[in-house]
Amino acid sequence: MIDKVITSLQDVESMQEINLITGLEFDSTDNWVDLSAFDENPELKKYVKDYEFDALQNGEADYIAFRFDD
Repeated sequence: MIDKVITSLQDVESMQEINLITGLEFDSTDNWVDLSAFDENPELKKYVKDYEFDALQNGEADYIAFRFDD
């Protein structure tokens, strides 16, 4: 099976906030979430573009991979 992934690059502050929301280690540089993570944590939507979230909802993507962009 091949997963479809959207990469969402984040600055340090946003990445730390995302990690806190999802319960991942504060300094993690990668954080993969699926649609269920957005259902449980709707505040994650402010970190993605509308078309990225739409792709996740429509099954065009399986995950959004938040990544630290240095």
